[in-house]
Amino acid sequence: AGRGEVLTMTGWLRPTRIADVRIRMISNAPQPIKHNLGVTFYTGTSESFARVRLLDVPELKPGQEGWAQVHLAEPLAVVKGDYFVLRSSQWTLGGGQIVDPDPARHRRFQQAVVEKLEMMAEGSPEELVLKALETAEPAGLIVIARGANLAEDQAADLVETLVESGDVVALGSDSSDATTVYMTIVGWARLRNQVDTTIQSYHAVNPLRTGIPKEELRNRLKLSQAVFANVLGLLNDQNVVTDTGSAVRSPNHEVTLSREQEKLASGYLAGLDREPYSPPTDQFVEPALLAFLAERGSIVRINDSLVFTTAAYGE
Repeated sequence: AGRGEVLTMTGWLRPTRIADVRIRMISNAPQPIKHNLGVTFYTGTSESFARVRLLDVPELKPGQEGWAQVHLAEPLAVVKGDYFVLRSSQWTLGGGQIVDPDPARHRRFQQAVVEKLEMMAEGSPEELVLKALETAEPAGLIVIARGANLAEDQAADLVETLVESGDVVALGSDSSDATTVYMTIVGWARLRNQVDTTIQSYHAVNPLRTGIPKEELRNRLKLSQAVFANVLGLLNDQNVVTDTGSAVRSPNHEVTLSREQEKLASGYLAGLDREPYSPPTDQFVEPALLAFLAERGSIVRINDSLVFTTAAYGE
């Protein structure tokens, strides 16, 4: 192995170009650290040129501490808790510890970002898992482990504990299944509410439809096929929705026709019965009512203008 190289377990550690850090300036530093200052970043036996993006202060003066995001020119293998030193071309300016070795890019002066970093610096492993999950949910174990800077088996044990305590919801039948993902209880409640609101809105606009088509609901929720299937399964088990096979509806939703719509439907079906094998193409029925008759199994739609009764089509 060369200088600065690291030996680790497969899948646990990967090089990074960005790290969230807590910097402490030395008291006799000859210059402050200003936002975007170029420095040399040293950790262990590795080094890289870096830019320091200050997150909570305009500049760090000698003796001060602050939060920053370090952008590295070369990827380095680091973990939470690793110590580092910052040097200018001539002087040592300060150092500190890495808090998050795989963060997203942050905007400056965001209180929520600072609070998260403080929690990550001082929080328990369970809190780290919850915070990692909050930022990526729904997420699988690999994503959670990376976000919390934990080994995957350690993250799996913590997630299982949080599921048992009710703080985390598992979407899937088995933690060993690659399609199983997790959400915080707050995130799950938010998703449940989003699903309920979406379905109720669909019912209001489409009162004659049994429910919202599954693919339309999945697209609105912006979920992958696998995650959507697990979400829908749990929502169905919790009686939040009813899965009809091709559509999803509210459990208390029932399609009922008005007296006028019943009259129109009966007249339309009678017209089809009169000429079952040469159905008229000039009978107009509103699309919503036609869709209802198709969903109910009264008719078979070949295209927008050619429709048969189910009995005639089956012969």
